[in-house]
Amino acid sequence: MLKRENEMLGEALRQARAAGAGRAEAFCVTGTGRSVEYSDGGLESYRGSDAAGLGLRVFVGRKAGFAYGQDFTATGLARLAVRAVDSANLAELSAFPTPRGSALQNDLGIFDAKGLAAAVADDRAQLEQIIEQARSTDRAVRRIKSVSLRSGHRETRVRSSTGTETAYTRSSFSLVAGVVAEREGQSELGWESEVATSRGALPWGAIGAAAATKAVSRLGAGRPVAGRQPVILEREVAAEFLVLFGSTLSADAVLKGRSPLAGKLGAAVAAGIVTVIDDPTLPGAAGSAPCDDEGQPTRRKVLIDAGLLTGYLHSLETAHRMGVDPTGNGFRGSFESLPLPRPGNIVLQPGWRPPETWARATGTIVLVDDILGAHTMNPVSGDFSVGASGFVCERGRRRPFRGATIAGNLGALFASIAEVGDDLRFFGSVAAPSILVSALELSA
Repeated sequence: MLKRENEMLGEALRQARAAGAGRAEAFCVTGTGRSVEYSDGGLESYRGSDAAGLGLRVFVGRKAGFAYGQDFTATGLARLAVRAVDSANLAELSAFPTPRGSALQNDLGIFDAKGLAAAVADDRAQLEQIIEQARSTDRAVRRIKSVSLRSGHRETRVRSSTGTETAYTRSSFSLVAGVVAEREGQSELGWESEVATSRGALPWGAIGAAAATKAVSRLGAGRPVAGRQPVILEREVAAEFLVLFGSTLSADAVLKGRSPLAGKLGAAVAAGIVTVIDDPTLPGAAGSAPCDDEGQPTRRKVLIDAGLLTGYLHSLETAHRMGVDPTGNGFRGSFESLPLPRPGNIVLQPGWRPPETWARATGTIVLVDDILGAHTMNPVSGDFSVGASGFVCERGRRRPFRGATIAGNLGALFASIAEVGDDLRFFGSVAAPSILVSALELSA
């Protein structure tokens, strides 16, 4: 397979030159995957899948073009090259330099061959154990909505006419548990999930109980006290806001006028206790890679340093347009898309105080542990309004609430962070601790 893929990339570059391209870059991705899902009724589904595709970017004079396909024959690659060159002649994409790339040589520990080789019977046995674990957590647990495992790998290769030749393989394992609890006619759902590059890193012995505990803890939910007030955003919610914040750090969004951080390099864009990094070189992390999808080496970057904006995330194109060095963040959603700047592993650096101390210090405070509708945020202004549920913490006790709304502005939220917790956790390629926001508008 390795020889076949290298030959395919080389043939794609040859066909691109024959079609009239001055430079070309071939991106190939292959992968396999499977999913096993259980519910109360037993095995719900089992699916296996394989995928392979190639994206070809060409440069003709001062223009760039792109095409993709899954026909890897000589004839298919020739047609692909012609389509790519034709798109360059028709499109408004401008050419830019494509320096020779290279991948880090160190092992990032992101491929688990042994885990991928596990039998489907092993998947089923472990999912059944999670179901029993959830059921035994509390008598209020009435139903298992879903317990699923998805596993697979993706091999990425980049080769260009300027000498880039990189390759890496990353495995992925996703474990999800959804549990329904009921009491006195009220029903609540609790979800827990984990994503890892190693099967052994999944919380097999804890995820069922965690989902059940979350569902049970929400029973008896009422309404919170409305008004502008201090709010604790539990780390999973903080991670969701960090994802939104990370999108505003994309140089592509900045150049297109779709980021509220445009023109703010060196300025304060968050509270002084906020430091945000992007590090695609973290060993074993879900977003780690030795190079990006343009073959450029990845590296650790401080994006927000003690509240100050120190840089944007760049692809080769955005770096050229802004006159800076590329950051190794040119990642693709699939072989069907062009690279765009996005984080590898984005991390809100933790503080030193546990979040439990904040509630004790304030007497009564709202803790939000789930939000709905974060994707509706206005990407230009940063304004948001999302559904929220969680707990009112008072004198050591927690009373659940739901049906609330929190509204505000993303920039103002990060500027009003008063405390950063010590409870950092990764949610896929995003890591955040709990945060205390000095003031958020909460309506019931």
